[in-house]
Amino acid sequence: FLLTKETPFPGLAAVPPCVGTALFILGTSSSANAALPLLAKPFIWRPIIFIGLISYSLYLWHWPLVAFSHYWALEDLTLMYRFGIVVVGIVLAVVSWRFVETPFRKRRLGASRHVMFAWAGVGLLFISCLGLVFVVGKGMPNRFPLVVYAFDQAKSEALHDNRITEPVDLEAARAGEVPRLGAPAPAPLRLLVWGDSHARSILPAVVRAAEENNAGILTAWHSSTPPVVDYVPHPKFAGFSLGDDCPAYARALIDLVADQGIGDVLLAARWSGFFEADRELSLSGSPPQIGVAEALIRTTEILESLGVNVWILRE
Repeated sequence: FLLTKETPFPGLAAVPPCVGTALFILGTSSSANAALPLLAKPFIWRPIIFIGLISYSLYLWHWPLVAFSHYWALEDLTLMYRFGIVVVGIVLAVVSWRFVETPFRKRRLGASRHVMFAWAGVGLLFISCLGLVFVVGKGMPNRFPLVVYAFDQAKSEALHDNRITEPVDLEAARAGEVPRLGAPAPAPLRLLVWGDSHARSILPAVVRAAEENNAGILTAWHSSTPPVVDYVPHPKFAGFSLGDDCPAYARALIDLVADQGIGDVLLAARWSGFFEADRELSLSGSPPQIGVAEALIRTTEILESLGVNVWILRE
């Protein structure tokens, strides 16, 4: 209850549970049973010991079961569904512990060794067949409602448009050579869609809306490059983002907005990724000169000073 998603881990926060576990093992060892009978006796019950024996196999099985269940269900799992996962996980853990893990630990030879490898082969064959089913079934599209499948097909077709799929680099931004989409001239330019690959992903829908409303839009996106001023992304984005050119890129696009008299700007990005990257730098002792949150505020203030309506799209 004391650890949250904001807690730096591992680190000092890992010390109490590690020390506590060590003390618990020490205190419930056979030599300490006489001193601490109430603490030790529940943990020498055979059912508890058995759970400990299969715990490693259960650990290995639980995540594939949870992951595949989420992929299959496409929604939050019900309590009964989760209970079923636990039951299946325990059954698989018992089987793999009995026929794979135990023979390895006891190093049995002869027939037992053959049995061990046979069961391992059965498990591998099962997983391979499961993967083959998904490959042949093309991801089992019948899991989705027809409207979702139709939307995905339309999005795929739209993303074949080079004006959408090609990013805008610094030189193009400075020259004002950014794609115009939506309604063609002489329809007025109404909007700039600016951001990273998340901005690209929404372009088909924005373009459709612009065409229906006889409005032209400009688009400027670049991978791992947030739509903010005075900000350089974490080095881990190197090779994807514009890196040290990000501030100049942002200023060039703001100049473009002013020159074209665009009234609305839509900012779209994977904001959480940049917030987390700033946090990593701060924890390492080398915080960025300006974080993405402050940079976003500056960007909004600059655009609003130009009379622009700023729209920030959440993830």
